[in-house]
Amino acid sequence: MLWSGRPHIEVALEKHANRLRNGAIVGIGGLLLLIFWYSRQGLPNPIETLKSMPLEPKFLIPLVVVILVMTVPKMLTVDPKSRMDKYFNSLTYAITTERLLILEGNKVVDSYTPEQARQPVIRERAPGYSDVNFDERDITRSDGKHFKDFVLRERRRAGFKALPNAPEMKQRIEDWIQTHHQQAARQVADFVETAPAGRQEEPPKGGSRITNPALGLTLDAPEEWKVQVRTKKKPQGKIFIDKENWSELGEAESWNLVRIEGPSHCRIEVEVFHTPPTVTFEKLAQSKMADSIAGPVIASESDCEINGLRGFSVARRNDLQENKQYQQVGIAAVVAPERHTVLQDGRRQVYIISTWPEDSADLKRAVDTVVESIELD
Repeated sequence: MLWSGRPHIEVALEKHANRLRNGAIVGIGGLLLLIFWYSRQGLPNPIETLKSMPLEPKFLIPLVVVILVMTVPKMLTVDPKSRMDKYFNSLTYAITTERLLILEGNKVVDSYTPEQARQPVIRERAPGYSDVNFDERDITRSDGKHFKDFVLRERRRAGFKALPNAPEMKQRIEDWIQTHHQQAARQVADFVETAPAGRQEEPPKGGSRITNPALGLTLDAPEEWKVQVRTKKKPQGKIFIDKENWSELGEAESWNLVRIEGPSHCRIEVEVFHTPPTVTFEKLAQSKMADSIAGPVIASESDCEINGLRGFSVARRNDLQENKQYQQVGIAAVVAPERHTVLQDGRRQVYIISTWPEDSADLKRAVDTVVESIELD
């Protein structure tokens, strides 16, 4: 555990208490207006009407006032302060070496890795107290309207709330993310530093060799990174419905696509097809669809070479990140450029998609080392 804390309860509840007070004021004001209007219409005196009832009016009038004061706020969908009090008193926040945690009672209700968190944002709650939010979720109902329940509205923004030291907490989260980058870079330092240029009989220190004899493909990857493979029906550049069924390396009898994943958005996908070129540099660099999905082009090479394979590459950058569970998009805490590299040897096409955290030069080197190890026999 690196840090734990709780929201400042009085600050967290202040605006909700104001809503409840305002609701009561509206209720009393409405009652007075109703009495005034009633008297102006020349209708029977409400007091005389009450006198004709079996109960004494001195008991009924206060009862009516209390009922209206209690029900009008609910009619105005003002959330009771007691429910918000119970919610905020149940909250505990924590930062571990691996995750940002939000607990309600003893239950973890939200958990974020550095890859899942969005860029932390400070939102003022009261003078001297703010929330540090790192995700936002959709609270729209099935009919398209927003829920009016204030607990649900509070849960819409995930973060550490009602803190007196929000700028320091924001910096703590950003430093926590950087620490993850540094740890990930240390894990692959030997692999990067000992990776040789050109064909070698053995993989570099801290690396493992991936081969596909049927395709003539060889490449090296850090031992710590996850490797999966699958068979793809058609190469990039062809339109078709593709169902992703990934298997662990060694479990699949045949495959033509390998995915290597590390921490901090490090990822390399390599597909090999016996095919003429399916993508051109111009098509890849000038794609309007790619602009809208992967972001604008930040780097490109119209002619590049890797171990005798010639081709081109285009890199794009998009700082948005989608929360797939809630289908919400926000600014990513870890921005990962995406590079597409296309290589040919005259018979086969190698299509490589690689990503890395843009603020870690060491992890970019690790990803580049994997890409630069690709060979076709």
